[in-house]
Amino acid sequence: MHERQDRWWITAFLAPYIIGFALFIAGPIVFSLIMSGSKWSLFGSASWVGLSNYVALLRDPMFRRSLVNTAYYGIMVVPGEIVAALFIAVLLNRKLKCIGLFRAVYFTPFVMSLASVALLWTWFLSPNFGLLSNLLMSVGIVSPGWLQTPALAMPTIAAASIWRNTGYYTVIFLAGLQAVPTDQLEAAQVDGASPWRQFWSITLPAISPTLFFVLVMATLWAGQAIELPYLMTQGGPELATLTAVQYIYMNAFQYGNMGAAAAMSWVLFLIMIAVTAVYFGSQHKWVFYE
Repeated sequence: MHERQDRWWITAFLAPYIIGFALFIAGPIVFSLIMSGSKWSLFGSASWVGLSNYVALLRDPMFRRSLVNTAYYGIMVVPGEIVAALFIAVLLNRKLKCIGLFRAVYFTPFVMSLASVALLWTWFLSPNFGLLSNLLMSVGIVSPGWLQTPALAMPTIAAASIWRNTGYYTVIFLAGLQAVPTDQLEAAQVDGASPWRQFWSITLPAISPTLFFVLVMATLWAGQAIELPYLMTQGGPELATLTAVQYIYMNAFQYGNMGAAAAMSWVLFLIMIAVTAVYFGSQHKWVFYE
C-alpha cells in the first residue's frame, strides 16, 4: 500500500516536468524532423517530399556560405573568449583591494541585452560620428568602415561578442581557480618554480574540467550566433556576416519555406553534435579529473 502511494506521489511530482518536456522539447524536435521532409509554407497543408530538402541544401550556395561564416565566427570567438576570460580570471584571483568591484565591472557587459551591445558597438564604430572614427581622424587616419567592409565585418562582430561574453566565462574560471590546491602551488614556489611553470604544470591541469566546460559552451553558443550579426549588419555586407541560424530564420519566416529551414536546423544540429563528440573523444588526453 505504501509503495503504491509513493509511486503515486513520485509520478505526481514528475508529471509537470514530463509534460513540459514532451510539449516543449521532445514534441518540437520530432515535429521539426517530420517537417524537414515536407514542403510547408507555414500556411495551408504540408506535402511530403522526403529527402528533397536535404538534397537542395547541397546546391544552395547561401547555406554553404552561412556555414563557412559561422565556422569563421567560431574560430575567432571561442579561442578569444577562452584566452581573455582565463587571463582576466587569473588577474582577479588575487587578494587585492576592491577586488569585488573589479569582478563586477568585468561581468557587467554580460548582463547587458544583446540589442544594447549591438547598438553600443554600432555607435562606437560608426564611420560618421563614432568615437573610434573620431579618435582615428584626430591622428589623421580615415576609419576603414568596420561594419561596412566585408573583410572587417565578421571580425568586428566577433570582437563585440568576445567583449560581451568574456565576463561570464571569467566567473566560471574564477570558481575553478579557487579550487586549485594552494599547498601544491606553495610547494612549487618553494622549489623555485616560476609563475608560468606553476600555471602550466599545476593550475592549468587542475582547472582542465572547467576549461573543457567553457570550450563546449562557447562552441555551442558560437554555432547558434544570430543576434549580434543580425542586429549589427543584417547579414551584410555582401553576405559576409550571414550565419547559419540567421539563414534558417530567413527561410522560415521571410521566404516561408519551413521545410527547408527545418532541414537546415538538423544539418546544423548534426554538425554541432559532431564537433562536441570530437571534444568529448579527446578529453581523456588533456582533461584531468581528481
